[in-house]
Amino acid sequence: MVVAPGVPPEPTLAPAVGVHRSVGGRARIGRAPYNGAVAPGPAVVVLYQRPHCPLCDETRQIVASLLQERRAAGLLAPPLQEIDVTAHPGLAAELGPLVPVVAAGPHRLELAMGVARIRRFLAAALDGEEPAAAPSLPPR
Repeated sequence: MVVAPGVPPEPTLAPAVGVHRSVGGRARIGRAPYNGAVAPGPAVVVLYQRPHCPLCDETRQIVASLLQERRAAGLLAPPLQEIDVTAHPGLAAELGPLVPVVAAGPHRLELAMGVARIRRFLAAALDGEEPAAAPSLPPR
């Protein structure tokens, strides 16, 4: 594939091996996207975000803090890589309404918000722990 200078290559998708939670709490198996220039896996944690996104800014701070906490505890804490989904049409179409998205290897957490939720995700993705079942809401 030939890419014009200054134009990022179109991202590729990696097959997922985990179950992802979608909006509404239903489990689904999906594919975790990654930028071809970034090696997926435990070597990096990726934050898919977009500019001028307060939720993305909050998630960035939470993930950075949790990775620092993991380093201090002697746990695996890969560097954080940020990818602007608006720079890649394919990612914008797939992830645009779901950002912020945190990914580690084939695992991804859509609408990644909240310290406890992101902490559980990082433990499952980086340490191989089974994620705790999400609490179910009582019927209306």
